[in-house]
Amino acid sequence: MKISVYAEKQSDQTGCTVTDMAGLSDIQVTGKVEESSGDVTVTAVLENNSPMDAKTILHLYNDEKETTELAGL
Repeated sequence: MKISVYAEKQSDQTGCTVTDMAGLSDIQVTGKVEESSGDVTVTAVLENNSPMDAKTILHLYNDEKETTELAGL
């Protein structure tokens, strides 16, 4: 994406435009599910892909309606 800022009749627009990417997440969550003899183990990895430090809370729920949060986090 390009963002340009300049006056309405400004002829020289040198240095008025910056280019940046949009849509890339700073926080990435990957995970896997393992089932064995009636137990389900969910492993989630939360990774900060940003150059800045960040505090993030990861909530995991037992169903798609998010009615009950899984304990132990």
